[in-house]
Amino acid sequence: MQYVLGIDSGGTKYLVKALDLAGNTLAEFVGEPASHYRVSEEEAFRRIEHNIDRCIAQFGGKRQNCAYIVCGTTGLDSDRDRRTIESLYRALQGFCCPELCVNDAEVAHFAATGGVGVLVISGTGSIAYGRNYRGETARSGGWPLCIFGDEGSGAWIGGQALHHLSLWFDGDVPGSCLTRDLCEILHIQDRKDLLEVCRGIGGSEWKDPGLAALVDRAADEGDPAAAGIIEAAGRQTCQLAYRVIARLRLDQEGPFKAGAWGSAITKSRLHFTAFRRELQVKYPDAEVFISDCDAATGAGRLALHRLKAGL
Repeated sequence: MQYVLGIDSGGTKYLVKALDLAGNTLAEFVGEPASHYRVSEEEAFRRIEHNIDRCIAQFGGKRQNCAYIVCGTTGLDSDRDRRTIESLYRALQGFCCPELCVNDAEVAHFAATGGVGVLVISGTGSIAYGRNYRGETARSGGWPLCIFGDEGSGAWIGGQALHHLSLWFDGDVPGSCLTRDLCEILHIQDRKDLLEVCRGIGGSEWKDPGLAALVDRAADEGDPAAAGIIEAAGRQTCQLAYRVIARLRLDQEGPFKAGAWGSAITKSRLHFTAFRRELQVKYPDAEVFISDCDAATGAGRLALHRLKAGL
C-alpha cells in the first residue's frame, strides 16, 4: 500500500504521520527532536530514521512504498540550512520517492489555508508566512528577541511582563495580581532577584515557567497591565500579517484567509480577539480564524497535493 509521510520537526518534538493516498491517517509517532542545530548531524540522522521507522511499523509499511515525504522543520532559514537538512533525508535508504524540506511555517500555512492566504504563528517565537494565487510567497519575522524580533510571541509577552515588573520596582506603576504572580512564580523578592532572572534568560539553565500564560490569566482576572500587554501582542502579530499581506497584495485578490497558529495566540482569548479585531479593521473581507489542523497533517496534505500535481 502506498502512503505519504508528513513530518513536523520542531525544537521539542518530532511528529511524523503516515497518510494513505485518500488522506486518511494510518499512523503517527512522536519522537525525539532532530534539529541539526541542537544535535550533531549523525545524531539527527539516527533520530530521523528511528522516528520514521517507528511510525510506519505501526501499519506494516515498507520504505519502498512511500510515495512522498514532506518535512516542515524549525531552523530552515537559509540555503545552507536547506542543503544540510535535505542531505539527511536523501541519505535514508530504501525510499525512492520525492522529498521536500521546508520551514515549518510553510506546512503550517498549508494546513491552515490550503495554500493561499496568510498565517501568523505566535508560539514561543513568532513569524508570518503567506502565499497568493500567483504562487508568490513572503514571510515576515522569525528573528530572535535580542534584536526586538519574535513580536507578539510568548517570549515577547514574557519580556514585556518582566519590564512591567521592573517599573513596579522603580515605583512607576502600582502593584497588581500580575506583579504578585510574577514574583511568586520566579521567587523574586527584590531588584537583585529580578536582575538574576534576567541574566539567566536565554541560557541553558533557563526554563520558562509559562510567563505568557501567567500574563494571560492575569488579564482574564481584570489586571489592566496584563490586559495591555496581551492587547499589544495582538497588535504586534497583526503587524507581521500586514507586511506579508502588503507584499503579496492579497487584499487585491478578493477575500482571503488569515489564520492564527501557536499557543500564545490560539490559547489566549484576548490575544486572538485583539488580532482579529485589528486585522479586520484594515481588511474587512479577511476570514480570520484559528487553525485546527496540526503541522504534521498539513505536511501530509501538502505531500498529497504535490503528488497529485506531479511535483
